[in-house]
Amino acid sequence: MNNMELVKKLLNCDISWKEFSSVENCNSHLIDLKGTVIKVNKSMVKKAIQACLNNKYTMQDLLDWANTVRFSDAFLIEENCRDCVISILDRIEESDEEGCELSTNDLLSMLDKLDKKEEW
Repeated sequence: MNNMELVKKLLNCDISWKEFSSVENCNSHLIDLKGTVIKVNKSMVKKAIQACLNNKYTMQDLLDWANTVRFSDAFLIEENCRDCVISILDRIEESDEEGCELSTNDLLSMLDKLDKKEEW
């Protein structure tokens, strides 16, 4: 399996960051596809949140996913939902700080905001 296939599996929540990084031997959430950019839309973010709600992903897996999508040059968030998606990814990223943990209600609210293209 090549790097692009693995990146797509990660983006589609078919594998976790931990699984991706063990195959790719990388310890940073930054992915470089050598100029190739993958567009990220709100449906992809919803899929990651739903993976967490359905216990396919742990909260840490969701945090890793959000950090990878948010901070890697390999991903470009679609313009029509950029502000909403970035605000959601930023909130997920903050969830590892003490007192900022995400609840199930937070995740459900994120899904609702993504549907409405509202910022967090």
